[in-house]
Amino acid sequence: FKGWYKVNDGQKGFYRVKYDEESLESLGWKIEAKVISNVDRWSMHNDMYSLCMSNQVSLGKYLDFVRHYEEEDDYVVLSDIIGSLNFLYTLLSQEEIGYDIKQFNQNFFRKIFDRLGWDVRPNEKPTVALLRSQVISSLGKLDDEEIITEAQNRFTKLQKTGVLDPDLRNAVYSIVAWNGDSLTYKKIIEMYRNAPTQEEMVRLLSSLANFQDKVLLKKTLSFVLSKEVRTQNLFQPIARLVTNPNGKELVWPWVKKNWRVVVSRFGVGNPLLNRIIGSVSIEADMKKEKEIKQFFTRHHVPGTEMKLAQTLERIRIHARFVQNVKKEF
Repeated sequence: FKGWYKVNDGQKGFYRVKYDEESLESLGWKIEAKVISNVDRWSMHNDMYSLCMSNQVSLGKYLDFVRHYEEEDDYVVLSDIIGSLNFLYTLLSQEEIGYDIKQFNQNFFRKIFDRLGWDVRPNEKPTVALLRSQVISSLGKLDDEEIITEAQNRFTKLQKTGVLDPDLRNAVYSIVAWNGDSLTYKKIIEMYRNAPTQEEMVRLLSSLANFQDKVLLKKTLSFVLSKEVRTQNLFQPIARLVTNPNGKELVWPWVKKNWRVVVSRFGVGNPLLNRIIGSVSIEADMKKEKEIKQFFTRHHVPGTEMKLAQTLERIRIHARFVQNVKKEF
């Protein structure tokens, strides 16, 4: 076959596609030139990421392929890539390759940020604000000094004037917490208690999971079970904690210790129980997989069987992936 081709045009079929090296390289150039649609640019990345996580494509080849998206401007495509790169860093941050992933992500996200900037521009699409928040949050947690300084300046200005773009609040709170200490923690708790809306409360509550200090993160885990946190909001900081390289290891011990309390808070049959179980899928250790399986066998809650099976499968996938990356690098 001469020329280039894209299998599953428009992503109409429910299957993954693995290309040979030559075809993949040809498609990479088509992605850069945006010759193929945003749906197909998204599906190409999504397939490559899934193939990488299932050890059918090496991490090195996946990262090389992502470079073709450095000039990407579509929200759906970039959001998928940002989420994937952030997850890889969360999973591998404690490994030898962690620093290299951090550098790769910094460089990739910085190119996107340089096009977007901090502030809304005339006639920009609403999705740009979502993308801007994602990129700024990511760069802050990757220790981009310029981003951190600007976030802290905007937080200080908020204290004095009450003014901060709602679309930037998640990102700013996240970065301030990431670089914060116990005094910062107290300030965010105070803001949470005085928040004028539920939306603002959830933003601030979620930011409590972004600190680097494990002592403060343990305080957050205790706080979410207090009467100050609505049951429907309890999962928000947990979801954020599993993406925190400094906090992900705290989630499973907390679930194990507080499972009965969580079940009583939510009630049997509440779908949020499944989300709590799903949160421990961040683990990447076969011993933990066995321990989690045994725990939920002893503390079975009806309606959680499928989510538990999916969670255990993800842990096995993550464990195999990390082992293969160690061999690769």
